[in-house]
Amino acid sequence: MGFMILTVNGRHLPQYSVQTNAVNRSNTTLRKRAFDTYSDLENFVRTVINPKVLPYVTLYFGQR
Repeated sequence: MGFMILTVNGRHLPQYSVQTNAVNRSNTTLRKRAFDTYSDLENFVRTVINPKVLPYVTLYFGQR
C-alpha cells in the first residue's frame, strides 16, 4: 500500500505525515506528483487512476 500527494505546481502544502494506526506515526516520505495545471491533475485522476466513486464519501480507506 502506498500514499501519494497530488498537487499543482506552485501550491504550498502544509507539513504532513501518515498515521497508519492509532499509536504510531510513520516517518515515511510520501511520493509527490506535481502537475502544471489543475486540469492536468484532474485528467490524471479521471483517466489514469480511474478511481472508484462512492457517492457522498469524501475519502475512503480500506484496511486489510
